[in-house]
Amino acid sequence: PDLHSYHCHLDVPVCVNSGFQVLGEKDPSTGEYCLGYRLEETDTVVASGRAAGSVEDGCTTCTGNGMGTKGYRATVKGVIKDLGDGSQSVSGQPLLTNIQILDASVECATPAPKTVCLEPPPAEITTTPAAINPPIEGEDCSSDFCETTLTEGYTLKYKINEADATVTMEATYKGEAWLGIAFSEDERMGGSNGILGSPGGVPQKYRLNQGFIEILSPEEQTLTEASVETTEDGDQTMTVMKFTKPLVEPNQIPITPGENKMLWANGGESTTIGYHSNNRSPFSLNLNFDGSSAPEPQPAVEPPSLKVGDEICTTGFIMDTFCINRGTLLDAPSVVTLQNPDLHSYHCHLDVPVCVNSGFQVLGEKDPST
Repeated sequence: PDLHSYHCHLDVPVCVNSGFQVLGEKDPSTGEYCLGYRLEETDTVVASGRAAGSVEDGCTTCTGNGMGTKGYRATVKGVIKDLGDGSQSVSGQPLLTNIQILDASVECATPAPKTVCLEPPPAEITTTPAAINPPIEGEDCSSDFCETTLTEGYTLKYKINEADATVTMEATYKGEAWLGIAFSEDERMGGSNGILGSPGGVPQKYRLNQGFIEILSPEEQTLTEASVETTEDGDQTMTVMKFTKPLVEPNQIPITPGENKMLWANGGESTTIGYHSNNRSPFSLNLNFDGSSAPEPQPAVEPPSLKVGDEICTTGFIMDTFCINRGTLLDAPSVVTLQNPDLHSYHCHLDVPVCVNSGFQVLGEKDPST
């Protein structure tokens, strides 16, 4: 963006009329700037930019004699008007209104929350090899621990406990960092179930989305024998994360006999759970166990007998399909949609196009077991 000329930025109608946004920080893993905040008042942006540029430097509509020729930077103050549509695109970013454009040298008294960087394209994800030593097909991991190397300096031990239908895992990392293991359906971050932990803490279960994570509710934190500790191996510090979890849980990706798609990640040299940069990759475990002791997933509830033309009456929370499928509320990402529909704002419900256009349904009764 530092090579974008003031002429193209402020003279060319197709650029000016498309609207503007202030970019976030540069993502060192991709070399690209993160999408930032959309700016509602295009006229304010254009007027400020033209005042900072110069006709002599090629910007035909510029009105000032500033030094700006390429790479328009500024400090922006504003009020959030809209949260965005939740997508990983320009339209998914918050919209600022009542904006003020200040010189880039002006520091914000209260810096805005950092924007979420987009995930690198799938092609980059596969550049890191999957498990270096994948388990031998048919290997029995129910009588003793099996082990695989995820990447250099990062190993995973695992054991199926058929007696109580659980799995015990132990991830060991060469260094001191937060660690993550996730269960996936498609080897992508979005929609996966993650277990993340930092030294000195207790591993917790998270819902993983493209670009951000959400910790699950206390009722869903079912891990036992869970810990993250550091040990010394000679002069080398090692981080070890241990946990035991059920093979099958409501609204979770089950662990089954055969191939299980998974993900690993770590913080590199950081113990604060956050962006993993290139320290992540998909892998798979081919598990050989009976599986008969594992509880079966709950069967779909059959609707009551209905026929076309029946007239019905029902009272309940109205919820948009987008937030149902998303799993959490767009305006409150830490809130599980079907647990607290009472926290869904009218603004998100009725103003945000992606919610409105997805259609609505009236929810039924609350299931006390979930």
